Amino acid sequence: MLIKLFYLTLITVFIVDISGIIESIENFLSKILKGKVRIKKPFSCSLCMTWWLGLAYIIYLNQFSLINICAVALFAYLTIVISSVLVFFRELMLS
Repeated sequence: MLIKLFYLTLITVFIVDISGIIESIENFLSKILKGKVRIKKPFSCSLCMTWWLGLAYIIYLNQFSLINICAVALFAYLTIVISSVLVFFRELMLS
């Protein structure tokens, strides 16, 4: 289950931090609504999204325990590091 939580974290970090989808949605909605639109947390924050998605996942699996909550918290805490590692590997491959 921990590896699946890690995969969930990787996907969340990629979508929220790296893909640029949040900024694209904000720009699209700003044009449609003719005003500045900001997507609020938890949807614009990989740490928040990892936390809530991870909790939902362990509840769905009926694995809600202190150790699993700690694992979700650790993965959420490491989202900045994971984002940096993904960007580093992309830059390494481009050079």
